[in-house]
Amino acid sequence: MDELRLDVNFVDYAILAIYFVAVLGIGFAAKRFIKTSLDYFLSGRSLPAWITGLAFISANLGALEILGMAANGAQFGLYTLHYYWIGAIPAMVFLGLVMMPFYYGSQVRSVPEYLRLRFNKPTHVFNAMTFAIATVLIAGVDLYALALVLKLLLPVADPARHRRRRRDRAGLHHARRPRLGDLQRGAAVLHHPGRADPAHDRRPCRPRASGRRRRTPLIGAYPKIFIPAVTIIPGLLALVLIPDLGSDKLNMEYNNAIPLLINEFLPNGMLGLALVGLIAAFMAGVAANVSAFNTVVTYDLWEPYVRQGRDDDYYLRFGRIATVGGILIGILTALIASGYTNIMDYIQLLFSFFNAPLFATFIIGMFWRRMTPWAGFWGLVAGTAPPGPTTRTRAA
Repeated sequence: MDELRLDVNFVDYAILAIYFVAVLGIGFAAKRFIKTSLDYFLSGRSLPAWITGLAFISANLGALEILGMAANGAQFGLYTLHYYWIGAIPAMVFLGLVMMPFYYGSQVRSVPEYLRLRFNKPTHVFNAMTFAIATVLIAGVDLYALALVLKLLLPVADPARHRRRRRDRAGLHHARRPRLGDLQRGAAVLHHPGRADPAHDRRPCRPRASGRRRRTPLIGAYPKIFIPAVTIIPGLLALVLIPDLGSDKLNMEYNNAIPLLINEFLPNGMLGLALVGLIAAFMAGVAANVSAFNTVVTYDLWEPYVRQGRDDDYYLRFGRIATVGGILIGILTALIASGYTNIMDYIQLLFSFFNAPLFATFIIGMFWRRMTPWAGFWGLVAGTAPPGPTTRTRAA
């Protein structure tokens, strides 16, 4: 099988160029307003709820959602909806109604800082370090997803193949006419089994500010209901419309469900817009994780334990250095993600190591006062540590 290439032309490349010029222009324009470390890390506490809500959603539309959930939809079917409607959305509502008032009532800037106040410094250091590691690992997933798209985009398409695809698209209406077998397969597919808020406040929480930040995850929960329409359902369609999806053939892994669909059915121009949307989603995921990395490294590790009492310009410079370091480390961790044909399998592995023990420790610490500081520390260590070798006994 020939290596798959996206059928792009000058119009698509022009759209991509306009997008990158716009993003760089906004970045250079915004740089003039970054005067303090608070502006750099926490947006100066000046963003309204609807802006932080949109940022909350954009951070949830990286490779995990666009490629990962589509791959899961193709591989496991509608059961993937449980990630959203039973998992993510109730968790966001719980965050807004219960955890955010408690979180800001404690006057802390991050989850690791809360763990320091509730438990002890070793718990704080351990969680800050594991959180930093988790963010660069997940950033690597977004960078790997971006590499998947660029791999299909950058090489120039063969002219003969280009003409051949134009003839195929001209006869698409006849070639794709539904047949009884297609409808039966489609029906079978439908039953196929299968982070910190950017507006943190460093000062005592005011009622109005608390309400604004409390609404952030609630605002984000509403559009989250409809995200499966652009992630899971396209994965289901790809299973029907791309016959070799999930096979051992070149470029037919589940991770490529979305690129294969847009390459098959979108005309030039619309293809460029779709690519811009994918690249923007991956960049949002990288930005969210790298931003979390530089914040926790600066505020929770470097400032309290390495360089205390320095002026604000020092921490601003260090935060920018940490940003570059986080991106470079993310490039290296992308190599780990490349070993998985379904990046959601890798993401769930990361969540099992980093998110599950943190959630358990955080919740128990909130509601059970008798939990001791060292119980919180060893609970995190035991939950994060990889399991030891298992032994199997042979039945007599």
